[in-house]
Amino acid sequence: MEEIWKDIPGHEGRYAASSTGKIKNLKTGREIAKRKYPKAICILWDNNGKKRTWLKHKLIALTFFGPCPDGLIVCHGPRGRCDNSIDNLSYGTHVKNNTTDYERDNPGYVSTGCKLNRSQVRVIKHLINSKNFRHKDIAKIFFVTRETISAIAQKRIWKTV
Repeated sequence: MEEIWKDIPGHEGRYAASSTGKIKNLKTGREIAKRKYPKAICILWDNNGKKRTWLKHKLIALTFFGPCPDGLIVCHGPRGRCDNSIDNLSYGTHVKNNTTDYERDNPGYVSTGCKLNRSQVRVIKHLINSKNFRHKDIAKIFFVTRETISAIAQKRIWKTV
C-alpha cells in the first residue's frame, strides 16, 4: 500500500496522519506516537493553543474516514490492535469489535501487526510471575520495550492469554 499523508482535521498545518498508521508533526517533520502497542497516545496542540489527548487509531480514522457516527466506535480488523493502518480500521459497533476481538484472540489466529505472539506472551507472563527477572531484562530477551512488558504485566494488553 502506498503511504498517503493528510492533515488531521482541526490540526491543519500542524499535524498529519498517514494511511499506514503514522502521525507526524508538520513543523518538525518528526513522527510522534511511534509505540506499536494498543492505545498509543498522541498529545496534540490545536489551533487555539489547547492541548488534547487522542488515541492514535481515532486520529487515523478521523483523518481518513471523517467524524465517527453516533453510536459507533473505531474497530481494528484482523491484523490486531497494533496495526493502525486504514485498511485495518473501520467504524463499527461494540458488538462487532468484541466479535472481532474474540476471533482474533482464539488459537490459530496469527497477528501480522504485533511483535509478540501468544506463546511468547505466555512465557513473558511466567517470567513476570516468577519475580526473578526485571521488566527491562525480559524486554531485551524478546526485543520489545520495557513499556510493552509493563503493559502485559498490568494487563493493559494481551489480557486473554
